[in-house]
Amino acid sequence: MKKLALLGILIVAFAVSAPAQTTRPFSIYAGGGIGIPISADDFKDLHDMGFHGKIGIGYRLPSAPGLELIGKFEYHTFGASDENLADSDFRPLLFGADAKYAFGLPTAPTKPYVLGGLGLAAWEFTDGEDDEELVDEELDGSDLYLNFGAGVDLKPGDAFGIFIEGRYVILLTEGDATSFIPITAGFTF
Repeated sequence: MKKLALLGILIVAFAVSAPAQTTRPFSIYAGGGIGIPISADDFKDLHDMGFHGKIGIGYRLPSAPGLELIGKFEYHTFGASDENLADSDFRPLLFGADAKYAFGLPTAPTKPYVLGGLGLAAWEFTDGEDDEELVDEELDGSDLYLNFGAGVDLKPGDAFGIFIEGRYVILLTEGDATSFIPITAGFTF
């Protein structure tokens, strides 16, 4: 009888604690959106608003509730605003990591967050045909980048979530730093 009572207590204890353990430590991120050129002047003046895509994998630290480390890959493209440089694009590819801190209760369906991180940006600038002269040259390079921002996680169900965020990205290019603001919406799984 004592063994049966002990077994019943253990089953109830595991049943009560099971929902708390359903939080997965890993998340997959996929999203995209727009990018707004901010600086340097030649980048801001010669390029229009761009587009980007982003994928990543996050790991929630069990010892620090609300803190998540995210490894990510992003592709951005900004087309030329000057019709003389119609084929000119600036295309940074970002590889990096962010630390994200979410505020609120762990089970809340809506959580605001802040994030910041760094990584490597491989970029290329392709000059198109200029009316005055033919420029057939591709410029490329790689530099470190920093980013910081804020967003909100929405969790409508158990299978997936939605995130919306804005960040300020600074490419540490030679001379004036190149910066832009990507606004991203996407899904977490």
